[in-house]
Amino acid sequence: MNLYIVSYDLLTPGRNYEPLYSELLRLGATRVLLSQWLVRSPATAMQLRDHFWQYMDPNDRLLVNAIDQNWAAFNLLVNPNHF
Repeated sequence: MNLYIVSYDLLTPGRNYEPLYSELLRLGATRVLLSQWLVRSPATAMQLRDHFWQYMDPNDRLLVNAIDQNWAAFNLLVNPNHF
């Protein structure tokens, strides 16, 4: 399973993005920053991008990228080493 970070800018005021959050949780994602989640998946980054995009609006922004063992962070919402 690959580890990915999913980042987004949700730009539609008043839009209910709960379906997006629910889908991230359903797939086992963990929020590490306000607009970033970690998810383990056998899918490719492109497949995850296309999957999550269906829960978003055309003016939103989405980035899915694979994470390797070389990364660093401060003050995340959760400890990604336990993910």
